[in-house]
Amino acid sequence: MRARFLLIAFVLLLVVPVWALDPLPLPEIVVTRTQKPPVIDGVISPGEWNMAPAATGFHGGGATPGLAHNQTVFQLTYDDT
Repeated sequence: MRARFLLIAFVLLLVVPVWALDPLPLPEIVVTRTQKPPVIDGVISPGEWNMAPAATGFHGGGATPGLAHNQTVFQLTYDDT
């Protein structure tokens, strides 16, 4: 009986700290308005995306915590059309 209690207590000591961890904050990106819509053609022309902030810093999933080894970078903008 005592051994069973000690085993349960040990398992709880390992599991409870995981539950107590704060989740990662949700990422945010500010999307800016552009006066001239960019041409979506796979070519980044000079000046076309200058005002659009870049989003990166993605975390990998699975067993490896932290930033993903291969980082994606993207930009968002919008116009009135």
